[in-house]
Amino acid sequence: MKKEDSDRLDELIKQWLSDRPSLEGISLQSVANNFCISKRTVSRYLNRRGMCFKALLCEERKKRCFIYHEKKLRVAEFVYLLGLRNVSHFYTAYKRWFGHRFVDDSKKWQGNSVRMARKKL
Repeated sequence: MKKEDSDRLDELIKQWLSDRPSLEGISLQSVANNFCISKRTVSRYLNRRGMCFKALLCEERKKRCFIYHEKKLRVAEFVYLLGLRNVSHFYTAYKRWFGHRFVDDSKKWQGNSVRMARKKL
């Protein structure tokens, strides 16, 4: 890795994560392998920047939540694409990220789309 690339490794990791079609199987080791450096080096770099890999991955998952919901994907598809273990894990993570349950948001979004559809009629 070039010196100028190592100065912006956090941005390269964010870009690499956003370019993945799915976050399934993404780990600190897979990031390190992609950039041909050790996972310890990645961790040290991120720590110096006041970040950690887990936080970067959570940030990407949060962004994708809205995208997947707009595409009207099923929750099971959310789970796979976000790289989570199971549906229960998704519901727990969603509540931690946004402070309320996914079901509450889902009902609100469905209500808005029904109102929008009625306005078009």
